[in-house]
Amino acid sequence: MDKPHLACHYRNRRHPCQGADVADAAPMRSAYLTLRLDSAERAEEVYQQLSVNGEIFMQMEKTFFANRFAMLRDQFGTSWMLLHEN
Repeated sequence: MDKPHLACHYRNRRHPCQGADVADAAPMRSAYLTLRLDSAERAEEVYQQLSVNGEIFMQMEKTFFANRFAMLRDQFGTSWMLLHEN
């Protein structure tokens, strides 16, 4: 099996994540993918990339629980939470 481009971690185990394009599928509305980023600069960069032609729910900013945090839906209908904790 090829190495996955993305791995999900659950209960301290790494699991490959896979996806598929499904014709005429409705976009996800109540599920979010969370990205934990290792620098504030990288969080800002990913935020800028994903927000192009998307919908921003919460702009990238400092919060009481994170140095940088944002919520948005990208142009393909996927909802994201972006997080840099330190």
